[in-house]
Amino acid sequence: MKIREIMSTDLACAAPQTTVREVADMMRREDCGSIPITRDGQLMGIITDRDITVRVVAEGRDPGAVQVEDVTTPDVATVSPDEDTGEAPERMSLEQGRRLPMVEGDRLAGLVAMGKLAQKVGPTTQVGAAEQSITRGA
Repeated sequence: MKIREIMSTDLACAAPQTTVREVADMMRREDCGSIPITRDGQLMGIITDRDITVRVVAEGRDPGAVQVEDVTTPDVATVSPDEDTGEAPERMSLEQGRRLPMVEGDRLAGLVAMGKLAQKVGPTTQVGAAEQSITRGA
């Protein structure tokens, strides 16, 4: 099975100048823990609920004044639409993340999530091992 068969394409994205408070509200509305940061459709990074907790709240910074470009994880592991789904769990484990942006060229085209991967592919050994690794690393 290929990544394009299970990826989500209806994504909430934020611009680099969006405030952390606005992104946190977006996460609440979308019921998700990460938001891709894009400029003109190009993936610039990703911000996670953990980034907000560690890089903003724990440091006593004002979420309404901090822009996401200042706390975003810039070098994000990505997948391509034609990659096999069997490769995604290992990459998630290495990156300690439950979601991988899918890019075509330099454009964000979707997102593959650990939960959707397990749901569509089944609870394989690779998915289970990746989930355990990520949970221990968090």
